[in-house]
Amino acid sequence: MDEDIQDTSDWARQRLEEMGVFGTQDGLRWAAAHGLVLSVWRNGPIEDAHASRPTSRRKALRDGTIFARNTWHTRQAFDVLGSDDPFRLYALEDLILDRDMVWPGCERTLKDFGWGFLGESRNRRNST
Repeated sequence: MDEDIQDTSDWARQRLEEMGVFGTQDGLRWAAAHGLVLSVWRNGPIEDAHASRPTSRRKALRDGTIFARNTWHTRQAFDVLGSDDPFRLYALEDLILDRDMVWPGCERTLKDFGWGFLGESRNRRNST
């Protein structure tokens, strides 16, 4: 078992080196923040909302809007991962799932974009 873990760790380190993660200051932290956002935010119900057809209740979630939000979330995750506050991750979760916060640059909220998909976000959160 320990050999499998070591092999996986060696493979991961090699891949991260190939991607240049260790060549930049805080590169590993940025990579971790990006991965966190992908797994918690982007590859979840918000992606379903982004890919689905807009309705009268759910506004269109355009590529530029989702890109800007992903970038913003990655920055927030980066800050959390560098924090000494053990509860900062909970605050990030609340921030990501805030239904009433206006998204910069588009004057809309998660309620506008995620109508019909928001319950999945909360259910996913409670099942882990």
